[in-house]
Amino acid sequence: MPSIPGVPASQAKIFIDEFELTQQSSGATLEAELQTLTYDIMGDAAKHQQVTTPNFTIPHSGYYTGRGLSRGLGYFEDELSARLGTTTPVIVSLVLGPVVYTLNETWGTQLTIDAPVADLITIEGNWSSATGVGRGMVVAYGTFDSLDDSTPIDVGTVIKYDQAVMHIDGFPDLTAGAETVVVAIQTSATEGGAYVTWLTHTFKKPGAYIVTGIDNPNRWIKALVTLSAGVTDPVDLFAGIHAK
Repeated sequence: MPSIPGVPASQAKIFIDEFELTQQSSGATLEAELQTLTYDIMGDAAKHQQVTTPNFTIPHSGYYTGRGLSRGLGYFEDELSARLGTTTPVIVSLVLGPVVYTLNETWGTQLTIDAPVADLITIEGNWSSATGVGRGMVVAYGTFDSLDDSTPIDVGTVIKYDQAVMHIDGFPDLTAGAETVVVAIQTSATEGGAYVTWLTHTFKKPGAYIVTGIDNPNRWIKALVTLSAGVTDPVDLFAGIHAK
């Protein structure tokens, strides 16, 4: 049988809202749970079953590296603590090579701190969502200047996509002025053809957002970043597309 190589763990990434916590993480998993409840009905000898709403979680483990936030670098304990049981939706993306899993309307359900050996403090968290998980492909990852685009990827013609997830950081809050950071997901029928914007989102501050497209995109996909006048620093962007 042919040898099938595995995906190196170094190609895995995890994003919590605008922060990439890959460098503070030791592992993360995606778990999907679907329970079946059994019940009785009077006058009926048969057992009846009801399928419950699926529950999706991403258990997440890492290391304590310090307290507080630094621009472009999220600290594990802070991000878990700030989002523990919050009613504000949290967008979590787990990247495994070219594939991305995204939980939307997510909340933190666990914050565990432990010291298993001397001089090492570990942290465990859990992200939970009852609204489903998006699975799709990575479109862009890296640092982008204005009018900077990513390398196009071929998403094929079989799987249908209707949403994009964007995690963006690396620039200050722009809400006090007219500056903007615009991320457009563009599509073309051929790799070297004319690209048109499929969907777009305008950011005034670092964060994460899920955008829904009207129609299924063409086969080739790329991201285009546009910085308005006054935004002089490049931005850090992760973008992926998936089915709703």
